[in-house]
Amino acid sequence: MRTIDWTKGAIAAAAFAGATLVAGAASATVYTYDDPTGRYSGGHILTESFRTVYDDRNELLSFKTTVKATNPHVTPNGFWLVLSDGPNPRSATNEYAILYGDTVNNRITAYVYNGDSWSDSYRNRHNYIETFNGALQTTNLGGGRVTFEVSNLDVSGVNAFVPTNGNPNAWEGAQFDGQIGVWFHPALVSSIQYSGGVLTNYVPGAAGYYDFANRGTFSSPSPSTSGGSTGGSTGGSTGGSTGGSTGGSTGGSTGGSTGGSTGGSTGGSTGGSTGGSTGGSTGGSTGGSTGGSTGGSTGGSTGGSTGGSTGGSSGGIQVPAPAPLSLIALGLVALGARMRRKA
Repeated sequence: MRTIDWTKGAIAAAAFAGATLVAGAASATVYTYDDPTGRYSGGHILTESFRTVYDDRNELLSFKTTVKATNPHVTPNGFWLVLSDGPNPRSATNEYAILYGDTVNNRITAYVYNGDSWSDSYRNRHNYIETFNGALQTTNLGGGRVTFEVSNLDVSGVNAFVPTNGNPNAWEGAQFDGQIGVWFHPALVSSIQYSGGVLTNYVPGAAGYYDFANRGTFSSPSPSTSGGSTGGSTGGSTGGSTGGSTGGSTGGSTGGSTGGSTGGSTGGSTGGSTGGSTGGSTGGSTGGSTGGSTGGSTGGSTGGSTGGSTGGSSGGIQVPAPAPLSLIALGLVALGARMRRKA
């Protein structure tokens, strides 16, 4: 009867499941545009800096800008903003959302941008999309300078909106990717009114402009919901225990590779050398227990903590979540059935 090597089967199942999860995570991206100089600015209120970030998986939009009035005795108290995935949004009808900023009420209101070169899109009530209460943070820097900031605005409803006019397939909402276009007007708003929480009047006085087309962004992986440190520690502990059950030699490599890039090198070298040498020389049962306890605890804890803190806290390399044990078990069952048929 043919001998079944369960260790190789476990490695294959874990590698398949892990690769599937990593491939899924790789499709989620955070795009960032950062202009610290405000070089595309003009008018009575100048934009000194502009930074915006979009997470395409979670559909979260953030932006921060500092503006300065040419008259130091007035303070800008509002703006309107339209974003695109490349073209200058100005004059594009029913394709993008226009976001109205109101520092008096700390609100952002989203309408369908009507394509006019002014702030009057709100006049069409059918174009109203959503109001975000408490979303706008303002810092008065004095001398006519002020910073507007919006963090992690959930624009999923804006992006999913279907305008009553125009081509629904042309609707982009409030998002961008590898290219960005911006039409931004900081303003001194003289009148802002609402009815039932819906913006009904927005009258700017002095205003500035900041707009451009087809500027490149830089991208990074979108973080998981639980964060890198949690994913790293979970990946390390799961990888360590999985490595222990599948043998000493597997403990180091599985615990290390699942724990993260930094966790892999630390957990793999420590767990692999200790669990691997003992498990490899002694055999299956001894390797399982010795490699599991040594490779699991060392590879898991070291790989998880190091991989989590390095991968998650720095915000650089995101540590993918470990392969679910159910997928690994499924792989083992399928492999066992296949080997029984061959035997």
